[in-house]
Amino acid sequence: MKLSKAVDPWSSTLAVDTNDEGELRIWGLIDQAVHHNTFVLQESDSGPETPGIFQAVIEGVGEIGAYRRYTFLGRLRQDTLVTRELAALDRGPVHDKLCPAIHKFQARVKSEVGYKEYERRPHWDATLTDEWISTLSRILIGIQRYGHGGAVLVSNVANGLCSRYSLHYPRLSDAVYRGAVLSVRRVSYSDKIHEEYTEPAKGKNSLPISLYLSERVSDYGIEETENEIKGSIRLPEFFVED
Repeated sequence: MKLSKAVDPWSSTLAVDTNDEGELRIWGLIDQAVHHNTFVLQESDSGPETPGIFQAVIEGVGEIGAYRRYTFLGRLRQDTLVTRELAALDRGPVHDKLCPAIHKFQARVKSEVGYKEYERRPHWDATLTDEWISTLSRILIGIQRYGHGGAVLVSNVANGLCSRYSLHYPRLSDAVYRGAVLSVRRVSYSDKIHEEYTEPAKGKNSLPISLYLSERVSDYGIEETENEIKGSIRLPEFFVED
């Protein structure tokens, strides 16, 4: 307990092993946990392999969770053992309530990039759904980590809602939309380069500089937009438009 207070759980992990007598001991500290945590909190698209047979995480007062790699094994919450997590945002009544906003988001992106480019890849509906839900998940995780309580009200009816201190904040939704458009276009440019200029059978040996620049500019734009989203999500008080 004393050692754990000196270890930042965001960046380090205590490694527990057995000695020659089979007794538990703290073997040492393992760094690089920050990359694992950013992936779990959906702030990164990929995460590293975690060391050990399983990982135990103190998630609150009297609450310990157990994971194997990124798979949830169980959680002891005071005197209750939880053996599965509910994906409330991925399916069920909460997900159904979010669907109209998600479909509106998909339609905006499709209209901006064009139907032909959007339909070249069959996964875009699912990808944009994951992106939208991931953004909402990150907001909820941020509220939880902030530690002061909070709630997110999802409603398509504004009548009767009265906010004492409202804040009009469309930046997050604008950034998510812009990032989605850039992603579709970047993939489209990459596909065109691969299909028309990297396959010998096509007979094209000269890659147009404009096409190459379009792909690279999209890459830079996506990186900048991801940083913008990261900063917007961490704003403590906000109003998000769909």
